[in-house]
Amino acid sequence: MQIILIILGLFICITWKSCNSAVLPKWVYKVDSCPDPEDIDQWINTSKSLNCYHDLMSTDPNEQASVYHCMPSIYLNETVEFCGKSVPIAPGFCPIYNYGSTYATYKNCLDFTNGCPTAMFHSKNVYQHPKCLKINRIARCFEAQTDCLQSTVTISSKTTTEKRQRRLTSTTSVYTYVDGDTKNKDSAV
Repeated sequence: MQIILIILGLFICITWKSCNSAVLPKWVYKVDSCPDPEDIDQWINTSKSLNCYHDLMSTDPNEQASVYHCMPSIYLNETVEFCGKSVPIAPGFCPIYNYGSTYATYKNCLDFTNGCPTAMFHSKNVYQHPKCLKINRIARCFEAQTDCLQSTVTISSKTTTEKRQRRLTSTTSVYTYVDGDTKNKDSAV
């Protein structure tokens, strides 16, 4: 009986792992966040550091095969970057990376509270639609979706420097008990 339970446990573990994760191709990289959508220079510099063959800003139709992309994956629990073909994205959709693909696919965003693209655009220009980049990795949804759980931890596109600055300037409440009274003192962390 004990052997059967062990085998069953191993089977569940292996099945669970294979159902809830996938292997990225060698040319697709997980990242904490995309470059700042309001700073195109960050996108261009990241494109250069990834050695994408074509210029991110090129409008030449012949130079769209290997362009920098950064976007959520189809699972909405991770952000990835890669050099791939820039493809048209229809209004009402956000580009996403679908495992095994060499270009962006898309996910409907009509249930966003705001920020869902209203005009056709190319996948390389997702930075023009920052709501398409902000995901809640725990709830596996776009933060702008009406049914996305806002109470869980979310991942934003803040840089490491900004995270460090927030840690240094954040405050915490310290409560002290003096003769049965509660006193609140705010102190910098």
